[in-house]
Parts: sequence; structure tokens; C-alpha cells
Amino acid sequence: MDYIQELIKIVGEKNVKTDQIERLCHSRDMSVHEGIPDAVVFAKTTEEVSKILKLAYENEIKVIPRGSGTSTTGAVLPCFGGIILDVSRMNKIKEIHRKDGYAVVEPGVICQQLNNALAPTHFFPPDPGSATIASIGGMVSTNASGNRAIKYGTTKDYVMALEVVLADGRILRTGSTAPKTSAGYDLVHLFSRAEGTLGVITEVTVKILPMPEYIAFAQLWFSDVEDAGKAAEGILGAGIPLSSCEILDRLSIEVVNKAMGLNIPENVGCILFIEIDGNKQAVKENIEKINRIAKE
Repeated sequence: MDYIQELIKIVGEKNVKTDQIERLCHSRDMSVHEGIPDAVVFAKTTEEVSKILKLAYENEIKVIPRGSGTSTTGAVLPCFGGIILDVSRMNKIKEIHRKDGYAVVEPGVICQQLNNALAPTHFFPPDPGSATIASIGGMVSTNASGNRAIKYGTTKDYVMALEVVLADGRILRTGSTAPKTSAGYDLVHLFSRAEGTLGVITEVTVKILPMPEYIAFAQLWFSDVEDAGKAAEGILGAGIPLSSCEILDRLSIEVVNKAMGLNIPENVGCILFIEIDGNKQAVKENIEKINRIAKE
């Protein structure tokens, strides 16, 4: 593997790993799948990513970009060998513009890390279950979402601009911080959800929102899933803007009872967990509406 020495020249010897232990550490994500890379390369700058991809392109070497590796589908695994390009060390929050409603981050920034930096005035709405360990670059590449998607949408709805390194090493900047633009093709959303197949994301400009004034949580207990579904349908059909809605069937309830030592009664066949946010008075009025609908 003559290209290893070239990689060392680009990022330094300490950032190129070829030993078996390091390669095995990068052979898994959070799925059941496995793929062992020929080498692991840690990049810290866009220029390094560009040089690595140019080298790989010229030598026909497969490259798999990787962030924090929280995928549950094996998407970051090298099924047929090649280089793992780890961008987890590109983890700087470059800019935060609260008044203009956006932030500029590197792909290795963790979702929770960004929200911690934005608090208490603003937040980044996409909230996958792995938000405490999921990287922004991976979230953009997979269009990650969570239980707030019902109101706030998914990651693609919050990507304003991108810096991407193409397969041959060329650096592309696309998108805008303007709230409304119709100039040219929408390449931002082309690269979003592409899972690294079109290029390696090295910078993301994300939209941020003001923190809601008031947040309320509620549990609704039902005898079966059908009644819970009807209640959820009634709540959403009434135009109540839930910010989160999750359901637990009886099997899930039993698992939670056992794992957490809870004593949810056996006659409870389904639980709806809901969240609603916004103006305090409006939230309280909507909670009253939810109570009425749930009792019907």
C-alpha cells in the first residue's frame, strides 16, 4: 500500500492508522454489520480532505467518510476495504449568528454540543435519539430526525449552505444564508441525504430557531393501540401543533416496567407521550383541548 506514505505526508503519521486494533475499532457502527478498512485517516481541515480525496481518486482507492459512527445501518462501514476518512476531529463551531438565525459548524460537531452553545436563547431543532453523540455531518448526510420532526421537520430543513469536497478533490461551496433564494440548482439538498456518495461535507451552515417560551409534556394512557391512534388522529386533526408525539405499545411498556422498575398497570395497553411548545397561554389552551379529545 504505497499510498500510505502519501497519506502520512498529508496529515502526519499520528493521523494515519493501519494497525489491526485501530482498523477493528472502525469496523463497526451501531448496527450488526462489520467492514474492516485498509487504513483509517483523521483529517482536520478542508484542505487535508481535498488532498486525501485527490490521492484516492488518482489511485482508484475507495473512501468512506465517517463522523461519530452512530449509524444503525452499516452506512459508514467499508464493505470492500478502502480508507475510512474520519472527520470527527473537525469539530469546531465556527460562527453563531443568533440575530440572523444561523450557525456555521464543522462536520464533527456533535448535535448536543451545538445546542449547548446555543442555549438558553436558541436551539437546533433536529433531535435524533443519538443527539448526544451524533455528528452534524452525519445528520446532514442521512437527513436524521427525531421525535420533534412532527412539528419541526428533519435535518434537511435546517441546512442552508454546505462546503463539500468532491471525489476528485475539488472544493465546492453551495447554498446561502439568505432566508429565501431561487438562484440556481438546489445542490444543498442534493448533498443532504446522499450519505457521502457525492462528496465529503466539510462545513455546514445550519438554521437555528429561538427557544420556545413554554414547553409542556403529557402522558395519555389508553386500553389499546387503536384508542391511542384515534386520540392522536383527533389531536393532529384539530390543528394542535404538537412538537413531539411518541407511542408505547404493551410490549414496550413491559420492557420499560422491567428495565426501570415501574409499575404501569396491566390494563394500560398503550401510552402516548406528547410535547407541545410555544406561547404559554396558547400551550395551556391546547393542553385543555388535548384532554377533551383524549376523553372522547
